[in-house]
Amino acid sequence: MVSVSARRELVRHMVSQGLSERRSLRVIGMSASAYRYEPAQDRNCALKERLSPWPSGIDGMAPA
Repeated sequence: MVSVSARRELVRHMVSQGLSERRSLRVIGMSASAYRYEPAQDRNCALKERLSPWPSGIDGMAPA
């Protein structure tokens, strides 16, 4: 199975070669809404930064 990002890139390539966006999407079998979808910004950035120095180990202590 091909990822959505790879299919988007393929559609962009086909459009750059002169094929229409609509036809490219039909050939790939992808909807226009899926092609134009932009993921929402990650709302957990601050939490990830706080957890990044989290010690590794089951009991919360760094391995010896």
